Amino acid sequence: MENRPGANGGIAVNALISSPVDGHSFVVTDGAILSIKPQIYSKLSYDPNKIAPVAFLAQAPLFLGIHQKVSVSTIKEFIEYVRDRPDQLNYGSSGVGSLHHISMEGFKSALQLKMSHVPFKGTGESVPALLGGHVDTLFSAYPSLSGAAGMNLVKLLASNGPNRSSLIPDLPAISEIIPGFDFAPIVGIYARVGTSTAVIEKLHWKRPASYRSPK
Repeated sequence: MENRPGANGGIAVNALISSPVDGHSFVVTDGAILSIKPQIYSKLSYDPNKIAPVAFLAQAPLFLGIHQKVSVSTIKEFIEYVRDRPDQLNYGSSGVGSLHHISMEGFKSALQLKMSHVPFKGTGESVPALLGGHVDTLFSAYPSLSGAAGMNLVKLLASNGPNRSSLIPDLPAISEIIPGFDFAPIVGIYARVGTSTAVIEKLHWKRPASYRSPK
């Protein structure tokens, strides 16, 4: 397994596209590479027509975390804090067009908040920036923030899925404030187009209609 951060997933996808079509190379990433990025970029760093979905793996929310210097304790307090300080706060993301970025832009748009965007090359850069106080807030996955939250370096305020997460059931979902708010990433396995149908069918697991996101 190789981690290939950068270009908002583009480096990893290009590594897949340039690999042999032998059924041994795949990429695990969220669905934004096919659903969101082709819609917002006039030119992509990869060709989405060369990527074949293989299997649905999971859907998990991102969590809104803030640096400890931001003197609020709840999501409602944070909203008022930002409203009182237009353009004075900034937020990090894993790159333009990432679900970390789109989640915050959706949050800002729905509540008419003003914050500046600071894109990074993945959570390996954005989360340390939050811990160091270089950005005030961001959305990220629970494993990326839980350790820092346990040491009171960051505060978790809400999740971006349709319901509360079972990981922190006392933490509200943003959908409780903004009805219908749901930017929880769907993670899947992708192969290069041309990969043997037999290989794809062997690994394929389609998200069943009865599947429900974990609360």
